[in-house]
Parts: sequence; C-alpha cells; structure tokens
Amino acid sequence: MKYLIFILSLVTICGCTKKEIGPQHVNEPLFAGQKVLVLNEGNFGWGNASISAYNPNQNRVANGIFSSVNNLPLGDVCQSGIRWNNSYLIVVNNSNRIEILDSANLESIEQIECMGSPRYLLPAKNERVYVSDLYRGQLGIVNLANYQLVDSITVPGWVENLIYANEFLYATCPNDESVICIDTTINAVIQSIDVGIVATNIVKDRNNQLWVLGLGSGAASAHLLCINPSTNTIISNFEFPEFEAPAQLVINGVGEELYYLNNGICRMHITDNELPSNKLINGYGQNNYGLSINPLTNEIYLTDAKDFIQPGSLFRFSQIGQLIDSVDCGIIPQSIIF
Repeated sequence: MKYLIFILSLVTICGCTKKEIGPQHVNEPLFAGQKVLVLNEGNFGWGNASISAYNPNQNRVANGIFSSVNNLPLGDVCQSGIRWNNSYLIVVNNSNRIEILDSANLESIEQIECMGSPRYLLPAKNERVYVSDLYRGQLGIVNLANYQLVDSITVPGWVENLIYANEFLYATCPNDESVICIDTTINAVIQSIDVGIVATNIVKDRNNQLWVLGLGSGAASAHLLCINPSTNTIISNFEFPEFEAPAQLVINGVGEELYYLNNGICRMHITDNELPSNKLINGYGQNNYGLSINPLTNEIYLTDAKDFIQPGSLFRFSQIGQLIDSVDCGIIPQSIIF
C-alpha cells in the first residue's frame, strides 16, 4: 500500500501468479509456540494477501498459513497487525476488515468489518483499539470485548501511524502534513503540529521524545524530525539530501537507536547531531520494503518485495548488521509481528 501507485501500474500491465512457496500446512508443533509472523500484502485488488510463520530458532518458514489453517483466503492487502493478549489482530486493508486470530493456532476467531480503508492499530484501555484509515477522515474505535466498531474521532483526512506519549495519542497525517495530538478522554483532536512533510512513521524514544519521518512536499527534501510532546514543538530537524526517499522508521527495544530504509538500512543514535553518512546494511534484496526490529533481541528484519509480483524474501541480521539467515515469503512481505 505504501507504493500504491506503483503497484496499481503493475496491475494493469502484468499477469499474476498466486502461487505461494514453501510448506503450506502447519499441523506440527514447530509453529505452535515461538514464531514470528510475516504479513504479506499481496497485490492491490488481487486478493492474494497471506501470512507466513517464521521460526527464527530453526530457520524454517510456513507460507500461506492463514489459508492452510482456516481453509479461506486472507483477503485483499494485508496491511499491518499487532499481538494483543492471546490474539493477533490483522488489518486486511482493501477487504475493509480486521481479522482476529488465535495466537496459538492462528485460527480465525472473529472478523471486524470496517468502513473505509483501515491501516494501523493501537491498543487502548478498556479493551479498545484505535484504527487509522486512509479515506474516511475518521479514527475508528473498536471494542475488543464484542468486536464492534463503537465510536470514531474526526481527523484531517488520511491518518497513518499511531503512538502514545504523555497520556495523549499522536497520529501522522500525510495529506495534512501534520502530526495531530488527540485527547482520548474526550475523543477529540486538541492540537495539530505542522511538520511540513508528508509524515508517515512515528516512534517514541527512551526520553519520551517523538521521531517523525516523512517525504518533502513537492520538490522539498525529506526530513527526520524530533518532537517534544510536553510542548508539542519540533526540537530537532534533519534534512536529507535532494532526491533521497527514506522510509520505514523504526526504533530498537530500548528506544535509543533509530533505523530506516534509504537504499539500504541506516542506523542513527537519538543523540547524534547529523544523519548517518554510511549504511549499516547494504546490498541485500531487489526492493527493500519492510523493516522491523525485534524488541527483545534487537535483531533486524528486512523484507524484499522483489518485483512486487513474485514471492518476496525475509532477511534477518544481528544488531551489528551481520546476516543470520533468510527465507522465502509470500507476495510483497512488509509487516512483522514478534
């Protein structure tokens, strides 16, 4: 979905193979315990989204796991997901729903139908979860006790990533070039921070500061910003060289090292005074697409979408950038759930 225009162009000119590679059945104890889920978006409009289960201890993967367990297709564009208590909450964007899976066996428990085009989830108190959306101009609120969409918050158009800081909810608004601050006690936007970039990713560091990455508007350069949520002001602003398009900002488990994609993987400490001049990891994959950091091990997970038609790959690196292993996944692998 992040490269929606590119993918839609491919849809019009290319044929499709929906074949998933790797083992298609998971009736074994291998994936009943420790596993990492790789969410494969699939092609927009083709209904070939899928989930891969990866065991990092054994370097083994089972592809098409949702379909194998539930005898149903996952749907159209697997956008994101989180683990919540004993469940996985999986956003199937263009199918307009959230799939609830049992975390032990990946059986489907329930489906939550969503208006609009859901993107990302953020758990809240009282068994609630916030749902960002691409089109609705609203932030949805789902009650996980009965799996119902129970309320919404009016927001300025497209809302992407969500995070908490200082008891408030912050969200990136790419079209509005802003980061909004929401008071969840009244379910209303109380402030909009003009960031001047098409902000998508937002993370929080160990000092409770917010880091926002986004492309410039028009011919403007991309920027990495740091926001102090105590004052809702920008306290650091790093500008990228012209024509660079960094993406997928993440942070390590202790909240002190930032990572992002920029023709390779770059790493930056939160106390650095300039952007990194060298890549931590370079030369892996055809199209670097997804980036995640295991919060417990600090291992780095990179996904390769290849040509956005054939099945992609997952690379796992140590925290110092050494390749540990790689496996084949589904079509357009992106999000990782640890």
